[in-house]
Formats: sequence, C-alpha cells, structure tokens
Amino acid sequence: MLLATPQNRREILETLNQAFYTNNHLNWLATGKTEASERIQPLVAYTFDYGIRHGKVFSTPQQEGVAIWKRYPAKGDFLRDSLLSLQLVSQLGLAPIPRILKTEAYVEKQRSQYPYLYLWMLGVHPQFQGKGFASSLLDPLLLEAQKEEIPVLLETSTLQNVSLYQHKGFEVYHEYQPSRELTIYFLRKDPS
Repeated sequence: MLLATPQNRREILETLNQAFYTNNHLNWLATGKTEASERIQPLVAYTFDYGIRHGKVFSTPQQEGVAIWKRYPAKGDFLRDSLLSLQLVSQLGLAPIPRILKTEAYVEKQRSQYPYLYLWMLGVHPQFQGKGFASSLLDPLLLEAQKEEIPVLLETSTLQNVSLYQHKGFEVYHEYQPSRELTIYFLRKDPS
C-alpha cells in the first residue's frame, strides 16, 4: 500500500467517486436535485482533503482502492478546517447541512472513549471489487491499532461490507436508521 499525497488527489477522487456512486449513506446525506455523482463529489473531496491533513490516506499502487483514516483524539487547525468546511457548504448548498450535522452528532455519541483509530472511508473502484483490495487496505490500519493497543471504529451503510469487516474481526455494536431507506452499522475491532 502507498501513503497518498495531494499529488494523487485526482486519481484517488475518481476511484472514490466511482466506489461511492451508489452508496446509500453519502447519497442520503447529500440529497438534492443533481446527479448522484455530482452530489457525492464534494463529500468525497472533503474527506480526502481532511484525511491528508489530519489522518492517513492509503491507496493501492494503481489507485484501485483507497482507505482514509484518522486518529482520535484529533488535533485540528481551526482556520484551515473551517475553510475546508465552508468550501463543502458552498459546493453542497445549505439544504443537506442540517442532515449532515445531525447525523454526525449522533455518530459521535456512539463512539468509544479516546483513543481510537477511525476508518472514515474505504472504497474500491467497482471494476476491482472482490479482488482483495479492500482487505489489503485495512491491514496497515489494523497493524497500527494492534501496535498501539487501541480499537478501530467505523460505520458502513452497505450490508455486504459488514461481512467483510466481520471477517477482519470487527463486531457490530450499534445500528442507526435515520430514514426508512438507510441503516448505518457501527463496527468496532478491539485490540487483541
């Protein structure tokens, strides 16, 4: 796996946009009148940019897949983070912001006490799914968590992904259904 840099941004965003095009959670958060690919692009770009600043972004050698994760408690840069958030709002518009803030507040309440590592986004381009890329992208994160003896947390709205994570030792500890069409599964892997 490669540690991504801002120079890889275009290729990585293309992979993530393709991987999350049909993602229930992102499409629900950024609901609007535009095409799904246009709705999720700002969220994916925000996650990448924030991940580069405050976490780690790993990709496969040809950007078939990408994992973005960060450490909690996180050190922030208020001014730069605020500018990044304003950029997101300017691209999404104001309509989805209350939904995003409400969901984020709920998610934060479900997380454990510090410290932990958080898998924010893991996506594999659709043409490469099922070939082991997702599993290999998890390995650096799990190794670091094991060395530090801290848990790894994540959420997914894709039921198929729950079994992938369970295969890697994660357990579902909570479910949240913010709408009839969306269930968010909260998973955790404790250090072993």
